[in-house]
Amino acid sequence: MNVKKRTISTLLLSLFLLLVLLTPALAADGSTKTYVYNEYGEDVNAPSAYLCTRVLRGRDLGLGDFSKIADLYVNGNVYISDTGNNRIVVLDPQYELVRVISEVKENDAVTALSSPSSVFLAGGLLYICDTGNSRVIAVDADDRVVKTFYKPDSDLLTEDFAFKPSKVVVNSAGSVYIAASGVYQGLLHYGADGGFIEFFGANKVEVTAAVLLKSMWMNIFSDEQRESLIRTVPTEYAGIFIDSEDMIYTTTITASTSQVKRLNASGENILMYPGSSTSFLQRGYDRNNFGDQKTESVKGGLRRSQIMDVVVDEDNVIAVLDSQRGRVLLFDGEQNTLGIFGGSGTQDGYFTAVSALSKNGEEYLVADGMRNSVTVFAPTDYMQNIRRALRAYEKGEYSESRAYWESVLESNAGLSVAAKGIGRSLLLEGNFHDAMRYLKMGDDRYYYSMALTRYRRQFLRENSLWLVPCVILAVAAVCFGLRKLYVAILRSGKGREK
Repeated sequence: MNVKKRTISTLLLSLFLLLVLLTPALAADGSTKTYVYNEYGEDVNAPSAYLCTRVLRGRDLGLGDFSKIADLYVNGNVYISDTGNNRIVVLDPQYELVRVISEVKENDAVTALSSPSSVFLAGGLLYICDTGNSRVIAVDADDRVVKTFYKPDSDLLTEDFAFKPSKVVVNSAGSVYIAASGVYQGLLHYGADGGFIEFFGANKVEVTAAVLLKSMWMNIFSDEQRESLIRTVPTEYAGIFIDSEDMIYTTTITASTSQVKRLNASGENILMYPGSSTSFLQRGYDRNNFGDQKTESVKGGLRRSQIMDVVVDEDNVIAVLDSQRGRVLLFDGEQNTLGIFGGSGTQDGYFTAVSALSKNGEEYLVADGMRNSVTVFAPTDYMQNIRRALRAYEKGEYSESRAYWESVLESNAGLSVAAKGIGRSLLLEGNFHDAMRYLKMGDDRYYYSMALTRYRRQFLRENSLWLVPCVILAVAAVCFGLRKLYVAILRSGKGREK
């Protein structure tokens, strides 16, 4: 009996140890913790969208460890802002070392970079946020400074304001847009000649319950009491991205919704999804929320996503980096979630403190400023089919798009955007009846109404030969019945009079 008990105890202990050993492996794969959001704001399980294939470290490149990576930029080559080491590390598309930029030539002298935080390549010039030297410089292929952008001369900035540029992008006309720490008036817009033009696209103060309460007290307090209150000011931008059409995308860490903006020439956000509310009364899936739809309670407070970087690719897929949870979230052009990957942890593919996001071909690059590494993520077949479906639909190849979406739906029945894609493809092909079924499945109310209207019209047109006689007979029958009823009423009335 004792032998039997010992055997059972040994088996249980073995199973427990096996579970403990397998748990990190499952977490490292990430496939057990991936999800998307449906139309009701509920998270549903989903296959892995991207998997970690490689981790880049400075020592593996023969450079020593990276330190405080602030930004990643890809334009042919891969540029790593190795801020803590005062250098820009340049890799080729296969992640082999090309060169290191730590000094620039200026006025017949050599100047060392100081805490470079961002780079951008445009017009043959490499624009560098030389943050420690309070400037942005543009250097040529020989690392010679051609242009310099200093603190703008503006009454909105105090004389002792420390100019700390953090991000830079340049449009096709040569105009330069800079995000700087402590600048709440928007992006700094410079001309191609280096002259300051304007503050561009300032954030608006987000209306929250706290802001409304503070506004109420401001109307009650005296002047002295108002002065003692902390002023409500717009927040600064954390990240900038510019697409092939010169449209500028920005991210705001402290916003709870509309964390990503697409600014037009007037600096107005045109990424707002029509019909979605941005108030705290929002219910269901908020398409203007580019973070996790749900908040978590941590140490008595609420933890919500903090979006610090954004990348938009040729498929119009919007990828954002959540610094709070260490995740990358992918959205289509209508702000539907396509996939979520990454997370907080110590295994490869997870992060301690994410700091930057970029894309090299089909692969996403995520920098971890604390672990001093860059993680490379490659798409799975599941995500490849999603992208193929998006591309085919955009080209008008609806049958091909539908085939890809059907494959996606087989892998993930909870991805509502796949049902929408099939429904819309069927709608454009004229199959209104089947389109209605898939559009209902994806809760696509606008296109469902369109399909229903066209289906009714089609039904009437195809069945008019027998519908018209039936309608005429039905009307005649109703008229005959009403006449008989009228006669019966008259007769019953005369009977009562007698």
